[in-house]
Amino acid sequence: MCPEDELTDRRPCDLSEQRVFIHELTLFAAKLGRLRQDIGLPETQKILEELFGEKPAQTVIKEYVERYADEMDKGGGRYLTGAARIPAAVAAMPTAPAVAKVAPQHKFFGDAL
Repeated sequence: MCPEDELTDRRPCDLSEQRVFIHELTLFAAKLGRLRQDIGLPETQKILEELFGEKPAQTVIKEYVERYADEMDKGGGRYLTGAARIPAAVAAMPTAPAVAKVAPQHKFFGDAL
């Protein structure tokens, strides 16, 4: 950390705004922590929507499901992580796998916060 770098040298500038900002950062970190746990796609999509908005969340979940569907078409991976449930927003996609098995829990999201 740079000694000249202070949280208070930028906005939010007063203590009440700083408390709100710190509270929001704490919630953000908690949601990111939840994403690192073994959760199903519906909950993952819900958290991503809360953090980044509906459209980016749906796009990333759709790409995730399509990637696994492509692997299945090639005879490769046949597993989805978590509860192996496809969220309603992407369930109607023709590329969604019809059959999926629960994969063992993984932690490939990077280092701990």
